[in-house]
Amino acid sequence: MLYRKLLIEADETIYVSEEYNAFCMKKRNNYMVEQSAYCICALLQEKSGTGQTVRYARKKGLHIIDVAR
Repeated sequence: MLYRKLLIEADETIYVSEEYNAFCMKKRNNYMVEQSAYCICALLQEKSGTGQTVRYARKKGLHIIDVAR
């Protein structure tokens, strides 16, 4: 399984939530933005989790690279 292979190869694994819930994906996305200088995305819909994350990245001053444009 690809997920297991990625875990084995990763230098570090960070869990932002102990369980899956309605907010854990947003929490994960915000954590990634806060640890980054760039946001590389494929933004296809503004009203989506990706759109929400890209807006947050812009607000935080990250360089946005949208590969869908």
